[in-house]
Amino acid sequence: MEEKPVQDQASDVESGDNAVHMQGPADVDVSLTPRAALETARRLGEAAVESIINHAIDDQELKAAGLTPDRK
Repeated sequence: MEEKPVQDQASDVESGDNAVHMQGPADVDVSLTPRAALETARRLGEAAVESIINHAIDDQELKAAGLTPDRK
């Protein structure tokens, strides 16, 4: 599977008639039930925290090895 570019722009979200509509970068355009939107939000939050923690651990390991993290 081809790796997709990482987006740095948040999606726009609006509530509608028993639905949550989300539009964002990379042609994201989806409507979810409120229940599905809440579960998606929970999963996004957990994944974001995990990514932040992993990023911090990687930086600490590089610094411990005497290297400088190369971040854009």
